Amino acid sequence: MKDILSSLITKVTVQLARFLLYRGLILCSYSDAFGHQVWNIEHHSRKYYSIFKKFPRVIAFQVSPNIPNKALLDHHRQHHVWVVSSRNILSRLFYLSRTKWAHTRGLRSYRPGQTQLSISRSETPEEEEINTLIFCRYSANALHIDPKVDQNSAIAFPLTNREKDRATQFLFSENLEKYRFFCFLDHNTAYKTKQAEHIGSKFISSEIYERARTTTLESYFPVADLMHRKGLSAVRLGASPDKYATDPIINDYASRRTGGNDFSDLALMNYCKFFVGPNTGIWAFARAFNRPTCLINAFPWPWINIPMSEPSVVVPKKLWHTSEKRFLTITEMTEMETRFYWKKFYDHVFYQELSIEVVENTPQEITGAVIEINDRIDGVWAGPSFPVTDFLTKNNLGFSSTAYLSSYFVDENKDLFP
Repeated sequence: MKDILSSLITKVTVQLARFLLYRGLILCSYSDAFGHQVWNIEHHSRKYYSIFKKFPRVIAFQVSPNIPNKALLDHHRQHHVWVVSSRNILSRLFYLSRTKWAHTRGLRSYRPGQTQLSISRSETPEEEEINTLIFCRYSANALHIDPKVDQNSAIAFPLTNREKDRATQFLFSENLEKYRFFCFLDHNTAYKTKQAEHIGSKFISSEIYERARTTTLESYFPVADLMHRKGLSAVRLGASPDKYATDPIINDYASRRTGGNDFSDLALMNYCKFFVGPNTGIWAFARAFNRPTCLINAFPWPWINIPMSEPSVVVPKKLWHTSEKRFLTITEMTEMETRFYWKKFYDHVFYQELSIEVVENTPQEITGAVIEINDRIDGVWAGPSFPVTDFLTKNNLGFSSTAYLSSYFVDENKDLFP
């Protein structure tokens, strides 16, 4: 009886969701992780636009009571997004129906190289796009590697006029001019450790994986000084940093930020010239506001960690082969994607099996990449161009990207490009 009732509820909910979808309203989850909070709802709305040529209204159901950025929640509500509490019975019905719907469609697990969940029964591409939008259940691959929803698309949730006025006032208080500064992020385990004090350890991966994704603060000092001489300020983003930026040239906003003023995150990202940082949740933040991205210390690479649109620039971390005493070539790195799923890097034993150590980008490599993206934005780049797709195959998820591999990185690491 319980199974019959559950199936009936699912059928009714699916039909209701489909009815609303064709009338301009989508149902989706509202994540408790910052990157997913900002990007998922943006992605779903852009995806809808790519099919129906208009943005939808949104009802989003909280995954948990945790709200990573409250100003972002207020921002979504100003665009008339109805965010339903995780404690509401409607949220429970949504997640029950979404799970049942996935089983009904025959969704299977992911395999290397897939951008979507595998579907056991026959669906045309058009049917698949519509059916996936019914509950907006996308794989991590599909969320990040889709040229239809990246920088060439309009922003689904831009700042409102009132928010623009507020952002202008904030920038004035920080002595910043619109598009005359860039935002950057250093990354270590401090943020997730602090976050775990409030919401538990659900977002903390293995220690070796978190260390492999490190970007040290000091590696930005040379490029901050150089850009300052070019009239461009460097603003540090982030939450709960474990130390202050000792370089006085840097606007260390991350160290002054409090939970009560997180609207400043929106102001800074919306009006920065470009974003520099590793593949973390703040990179998704940059994508949601269509900011050009200089993705440094990208790891694992390539997989989903590739900006999709020019003039973005990417610099992967190098992989040192401990047995053969050499760096893996770029071809060897891209071929990894076809052999296994990137989450295997969560396991410390996997690094031993591959005999690899992850090497952080040097300050010089970061500086070279930032110079390139800045010049590309200004239309004065005179150096060589190395499209990312020149080094990928159709088996790589990011093959349709129009971003560039840093020319400095290519030139300084010739042994990676035989």
